[in-house]
Amino acid sequence: MDYPPKTEINQATLNDDEKLNAWLRSHLATAIHSSGSAKMGPSDVREAVVDQYRRIHEMEGLWVADTSIFPMVPSRGAAATAIMVGERIAAFIKQSAKDKEEVI
Repeated sequence: MDYPPKTEINQATLNDDEKLNAWLRSHLATAIHSSGSAKMGPSDVREAVVDQYRRIHEMEGLWVADTSIFPMVPSRGAAATAIMVGERIAAFIKQSAKDKEEVI
């Protein structure tokens, strides 16, 4: 992703909500919450890494439980979002274990 050169914010921008929002969107980014590296989709889609339950295709018992499953970096709260994803994947794993016990 190309970012515009960093510029100082001026008083006119601070006084205008639309200009301020545009400035913030163009100047804020993250380098620590990776996203988009584990595409979700069916196994017949070449780029897809995980299914809808975040299980890695063709790998028994391996799941992705972080923000890499998001197509884009969340604009706010990436840490809280990552925790939510982890909690949801934990529920999927628990259910998967229960389903296997019922089959045995």
